[in-house]
Amino acid sequence: MHIAVCDDQIDVLEQVSNLVETISPTNSVIPYNTINNLLIAVKDGILYDVVIMDIDWEDEDDGMDYAATLRELSPDTKIIFMTGFQERYAQQILLKPSNLCGFISKPIDRNLLAKYLNKADTEIRREKEKKLTVSFGGIVSAFAPENIYLLESKGHAATIHTSEGKQRCYERLEALKERLPPQFVYTHKSFLVNMDFIKRIERDRVLLLNNVEIPVSKGKYTMLKKTYFSYISSSL
Repeated sequence: MHIAVCDDQIDVLEQVSNLVETISPTNSVIPYNTINNLLIAVKDGILYDVVIMDIDWEDEDDGMDYAATLRELSPDTKIIFMTGFQERYAQQILLKPSNLCGFISKPIDRNLLAKYLNKADTEIRREKEKKLTVSFGGIVSAFAPENIYLLESKGHAATIHTSEGKQRCYERLEALKERLPPQFVYTHKSFLVNMDFIKRIERDRVLLLNNVEIPVSKGKYTMLKKTYFSYISSSL
């Protein structure tokens, strides 16, 4: 795993970084002695699987505020809080979104830290298994199904459309559908739509929440409408 350790106490920073390396030599560990340096790195595209960070900072914001900011920048990053003031923060750590994976007191217990890192690794592996992974031009990309609103096929290539952009791959639409959850349905032999994004169904088209229009073939309309209403009813 790619791990960052963030604490303004140099001795704690060195201790925790060394502990992480001894727990698993395959871990890549980068220390930060200021929260700003960590946030700047993440904004520059350096993403971490896990951030082990102090809660108590001599700022107006505390670690929970910074963890919420980190979650906005890197939603998949797991957070393990550490503190020498556990009683002060124990009842507050869940008040803000942070992708929390652990909460540990200083001085750091190696066995407990190992358990939290193992928990984070398990969660990361499980989440990766749920994602749609494709390869194009030697680059592997993974997409959370809930972020995909459309897949379309043209020639020998398929294009995956998400709220953040699109990605081509040389796979058949049928093969991609097999790796997606059941809310993805055909509106046409060349279009696979996420029903969570459907705003309106008409006889010849589907209007999505982002106002994208997708064609509906005559042979797909009846089944599409039936499947959509069944899906919506089960979600209520």
